[in-house]
Amino acid sequence: MGRSKRIAATDLMPDFTGFSLDRGRYRILEILGCGSYGKVYLAEDNFAHPSNQKVFAIKCLSKPRHGSHADVLQQREFAYHKLVSGHPNVVTFYRHFSDGLFVYVVLDFCTGGDLYIAITEKRLFHHNERLIKNAFIQLVDAVEHCHNLGVYHRDIKPENVLVSEDGTHVCLADFGLSVMGSISQEFGCGSSCYMSPGAYYSFYFREFWLIK
Repeated sequence: MGRSKRIAATDLMPDFTGFSLDRGRYRILEILGCGSYGKVYLAEDNFAHPSNQKVFAIKCLSKPRHGSHADVLQQREFAYHKLVSGHPNVVTFYRHFSDGLFVYVVLDFCTGGDLYIAITEKRLFHHNERLIKNAFIQLVDAVEHCHNLGVYHRDIKPENVLVSEDGTHVCLADFGLSVMGSISQEFGCGSSCYMSPGAYYSFYFREFWLIK
């Protein structure tokens, strides 16, 4: 027998394309992508005046049990992201709402997707030192803004940076691992493939001895 495929949480989520959410306010236009914990959709505000129509990205997440550890972490993410939203290089967190099964987060829509795709598939930054420098400066500004407010992202990587279609504007996103406090006792936080060699081996040696 072949190895069974692991089912991700997003595999169990319905496709909301064509539906309206939040009592008809947001109409889902299309799916933008899937991650480990949620799906992201393009949506328009049905209640907005035609002259002020705008599209949003709506992230659909599983709704944790009220009062659980997962619920506390999710509410912390929302609070920290909302706190740092007032910066041009941080994805704006507008609001969130929920139903019986899911939580929906209304965010800015960035037309170019994430920085990883922009680098590896679109090759927007290939041999373009000016564009690279511009993106790096914007990220440094975003991180400084977060740190000035006491928020530390802890998972900065290309997949968590969104870009405009031409790559001239970048925004920091996904505050799921963020904390307030400049010192942390947690090990192995973030994505292992982006850890420095020292942090990577320290984490896995620690895990090895705990198992032993």
